[in-house]
Amino acid sequence: MLKRIFWFVLTNIAFMVTIGLVLSGISFLFPNLIDMNAVGNNKNIMNIFIYAGIVGFISAFISLVLSKPIAKWTTGTIVIDSNTTNEMERFLLTKVQQQAIKLGFKMPEVGIYQDNTPNAFATGMTKNSSLVSFSSGLLNNMNYDEIEGVIAHEMSHIENGDMVTLTLIQGVVNTFVIAISRILTNLAKNTDNSFINNPISLLLINMGLQIFLGLLTTPIVAYFSRLREYRADAGAANLVGNYKMIAALSKLKTMSDVITQQGKLEQSSAMAASGITENGISGWKELFSTHPSLDKRIEALK
Repeated sequence: MLKRIFWFVLTNIAFMVTIGLVLSGISFLFPNLIDMNAVGNNKNIMNIFIYAGIVGFISAFISLVLSKPIAKWTTGTIVIDSNTTNEMERFLLTKVQQQAIKLGFKMPEVGIYQDNTPNAFATGMTKNSSLVSFSSGLLNNMNYDEIEGVIAHEMSHIENGDMVTLTLIQGVVNTFVIAISRILTNLAKNTDNSFINNPISLLLINMGLQIFLGLLTTPIVAYFSRLREYRADAGAANLVGNYKMIAALSKLKTMSDVITQQGKLEQSSAMAASGITENGISGWKELFSTHPSLDKRIEALK
């Protein structure tokens, strides 16, 4: 997954705030067009949720549309040329093509990016416009069977339409984040405090609430992401065999344990989203984990 979840959530919040600013400006200039300045009756509550739904789903959809170019940019992914003579690159292209044919969708773009962390991700707006990319750290440390298991896992994400599912979930979450932020802002507007009750302060309060609540609801998205990982593991096992998927996860576990013991593991946003460093995570931190621990995933396959 790499930075997929992290950047999806981050860009989603950015788009949500930006679109919210634009529509807030429209509502300020044309108050009769978007009436969201009170919370005392059902009409205004309905207006708030209509507004929130429009902004929430538009921002999530924009994040989906830009997911592939953002992933390429943030990871430095280089798409493999179909005429390559490199043995590993030919292997990746062949296996991805074979699995795409089995699953019944157009072959994704296949890429490699330079990172010593063993990782891979799949992203894209639709099944037929997707990207699968692999880190050099993964390709340099796994055998062909293990890599095939990783390929199958990522292809299962595409087959399951996981990015679209995430978009719908994020859209619903956004709707409630924006609506609650607007309602709380309106309550602040009804106070007698002149410092709070002015257009600039209210705008800052509303944007701040959206950012805060957007981050606060991250565990909801993370929960559904963990469920998707189990489904993708199961799909990969059906596609290439249970033993290859278990072998891939076991190698990831071994590698992450070694790197952790050597103290060379960078706690970057990319790795946090990949779940590779989350093996054995527990307590409240598990709420923000986008992947189940490797131990749990291996046990589920067994």
